[in-house]
Amino acid sequence: MMKNRQKLPKIIANRLAQIKKEYKHNVSIGIIHGKYYIMETTRTFSPEKQRYITTTFYVGRILNDGTFIKARHRKESTSATSLEDMIKKNNIKDRLNDLIHPDNADLKILELISKNSRIPINEISREIGFSNSATKYRLRRLEKLYNISYTIEIAPRPFDYFRYIVFVKFMDIIPDHENIKKILLNEPTIQFAAITKGDYNLIFYIFAENTQILENRIYSIRSSDVFANRNSEWIVSYMTYSYGYVPITDNFIEHMLKDRVWHKSKDRPRRQKGQILEREYLVIKALNNNSRMDFSEMDRMYNLNDGASQYTYRRLIDNETILRTTIKMSNLPLKYNLILKCEQKNINEFNNKRLEYLLHTIDDTTTPINKYALIGDIGATYGLLLIAPIFNENNDIEADIKRHIDGVTISTSIITRIIIGELGYRRINRLDTPQYKFIESAKKEE
Repeated sequence: MMKNRQKLPKIIANRLAQIKKEYKHNVSIGIIHGKYYIMETTRTFSPEKQRYITTTFYVGRILNDGTFIKARHRKESTSATSLEDMIKKNNIKDRLNDLIHPDNADLKILELISKNSRIPINEISREIGFSNSATKYRLRRLEKLYNISYTIEIAPRPFDYFRYIVFVKFMDIIPDHENIKKILLNEPTIQFAAITKGDYNLIFYIFAENTQILENRIYSIRSSDVFANRNSEWIVSYMTYSYGYVPITDNFIEHMLKDRVWHKSKDRPRRQKGQILEREYLVIKALNNNSRMDFSEMDRMYNLNDGASQYTYRRLIDNETILRTTIKMSNLPLKYNLILKCEQKNINEFNNKRLEYLLHTIDDTTTPINKYALIGDIGATYGLLLIAPIFNENNDIEADIKRHIDGVTISTSIITRIIIGELGYRRINRLDTPQYKFIESAKKEE
């Protein structure tokens, strides 16, 4: 293409003048084989390349009779109506890429606060090699970018509860989602529930003191107007998980954990199994909503003696009532969450590739969160449950895991709507996972 250095036909020149008024940046014309092509061009400074770069957008062409034919950009990368639109779309694309693939410093910060959300700024600074002020800026930016909340990871066993998972398949009509939500919200022991599509239509994660109490709760739920007249299949299984976590709901703390508070009396001179002190309850409640809260502020808020909340926190950590202070993220550009229910059909085949499977589950990622949000063992049918957050629709996680596991059959469901609770999206360093520690111990035994 050569720039117009000759006098244009009047009809072409007039049309070009009209087109220039419609666009923000410089509009030029090029002539190729006697045809008139219109381009919009601008120069911008690139901080990354430390120089000015020229960006060009093909606008369309002018026919000999002065008719302007706008370009039809079919590809996603060029589906813009103007140079300004293209720049905007490229900026959005760049921001999305930065959101999905943070740099190494941001990944390290996310790992550190996932492991211990109370870690001081100066320790984070030392780990990433930044100044305190630069580290604070990075942390605040990540908090806004991913809508990070600070919370705690706690296990149900200290409160005398067990974990269970429920899979539901409706045989005909699926009940209204809002009606399902209303029924499940009445049960505070449910920590997570989601509408799904695939092999199952509903999944929920629930606590119970024993199987008899669990059966009564499930029977009560199934007997409600929402479920009673629906033909459905319910699979209920105990669950133990070794990777990831499900945040505890405020509903559970307010209605169930509060009942575990022990008050000394003549009839109850000592704490029973599963009971907690009132100050333990108050510290758990406060940290569940903000695990970075200052302990002196907590003392004032609950009218505790100076230092009481910090002492209580240390005791809760030492006896593993609180497993760790951690984070959860609620602003991630996920396409969907994939649930994989793996039934173990041949234990020998599974064991032969067990270490390979464990290594797969803790693969390093360049995303802000771990490869799996949750991994656990289940008992009905015996096998594994994995929940994988998917950023890219081209990511075939089912095919990926099949390459690293044998002796199982896999059923899959996609979460279409979370109706209770949330998944604990975070980034734990693979060296801190139970899987890695098991692999290391297995190597020593060889």
